Amino acid sequence: MDAVCSRLRIGRRFRGPPGAANGGFASGSLAALLGGAVDVEVSLRRSVPLEHPLEVRHDRDAALLLDDHGCLLAEARPPAAEVELTVPDTPTPEEARAAAGRGAYYADPLFPDCFVCGPARAPGDGLRIFPGPVSRCSVWAAPWPPCPPAPRSCSAR
Repeated sequence: MDAVCSRLRIGRRFRGPPGAANGGFASGSLAALLGGAVDVEVSLRRSVPLEHPLEVRHDRDAALLLDDHGCLLAEARPPAAEVELTVPDTPTPEEARAAAGRGAYYADPLFPDCFVCGPARAPGDGLRIFPGPVSRCSVWAAPWPPCPPAPRSCSAR
């Protein structure tokens, strides 16, 4: 087993499915530890638990492995081949507004507290992105107005 080079702990705020981190947030957090590489391929193998210190270690192939007591959760590595991305038709702001909230999950969400798409999250306590299908092209879209974090109560100790 390779030596632990770091630890990663994802807070409850960044949840996706119950008890687990949002997959995009977990992937981005691991990718950020790969020495500043711009292109990173992340493979999630299992749900990433919240509020739990996880081991990050290098393997012999320049990848980072996210490990929980011997259980492989994710791998991050430079991509094996050059990836060429194509940009789909871009919806207009009006189309994005019209599509927002039209996804079936919005009416009956599987993960209402998800950091990215959870409708139960209060403004400022999640991204609250609610995409829906755009009628003229094969993409989903929604506007996303960033907002300041929700006020948190503080008490002197």
